[in-house]
Amino acid sequence: MNQRGCIVLDKIFPNFPKALKNNIIRKAVECSHDAYWLRFENQSYLFKTCDSNPEIMKSLLVEKMAVNSGIETVKTRYATLGYSIGELILDYRKNGYRYINGAQILKEYYEYLKGINQLEVLRIPNIENLTETAILNQMNHLETIWNALEFHYRKLDPMLCATNVQRIMRKHAQRFCLDFLTMQSDRYNENWEIAENIITEEADLTPLYDSSKSFDLLNFYLKIGITSVPRYNTYRVLEELMDSSDNYTKKYFEQLYQENSPEKIVTYLNELSNEHGLKLSVEETQEILASYTKNYEIIAEMLQKEKRR
Repeated sequence: MNQRGCIVLDKIFPNFPKALKNNIIRKAVECSHDAYWLRFENQSYLFKTCDSNPEIMKSLLVEKMAVNSGIETVKTRYATLGYSIGELILDYRKNGYRYINGAQILKEYYEYLKGINQLEVLRIPNIENLTETAILNQMNHLETIWNALEFHYRKLDPMLCATNVQRIMRKHAQRFCLDFLTMQSDRYNENWEIAENIITEEADLTPLYDSSKSFDLLNFYLKIGITSVPRYNTYRVLEELMDSSDNYTKKYFEQLYQENSPEKIVTYLNELSNEHGLKLSVEETQEILASYTKNYEIIAEMLQKEKRR
């Protein structure tokens, strides 16, 4: 780590080609960015390259908000390797567990419904004209995830099945709230994962990861199927969350909103900059704050509407 808080991996691995040869550094093929698995001091880490400092800051900012709101996340540090900047992420995986991502869970359920000619229960418009990939992407929402999990764990004892599904879905709902507040546009079905204990069959969501595609209002609206930024469409998405959620989730969302004002985001940005030595330009900082403030105002109107109902 240098004096600014950035971890300089070249100082840990001074002979980069040799390290590659000895498999200390191993290419991670499952990532969209260049990424490498590193192993030192009996720990595994993923170094994932990023395009810019703001991208890293957005990821760290979501992580900080999540931790303060009781959501478990991966442990991330700002780091450099050669000429690349990126995130150094501690491997959360443990022995004695099997790991299955959301795409696998949803595909299992999709194939079952397809096999019994019941795809219409997914209520996806024009489903007969969509590719399997497109269908799986549209299945990645709370109601269908719940049904897919119940199908996945149906062979377990009914009590354990119910406990697993309820545990996972409560955390999913919390993350949906956080993703909406932070304008996350990349929580696709391979971007969440379940850890299953091999012996007890108990299951839980793994820590939250890969949150750099946040704080971008336009990309977020496009992701949820809105081609412009009319507020009534935002109300529709949020109203679906509020209408379909229990009181716990509604209260959680409102508390999350209240505890993360734009002024608090400014404080977080300053703290993260000092902690990681990660400096953004004034323009880069203002871009993050402008998107967040706009979304915050839209949510404020929706919450007021909810109280008047």
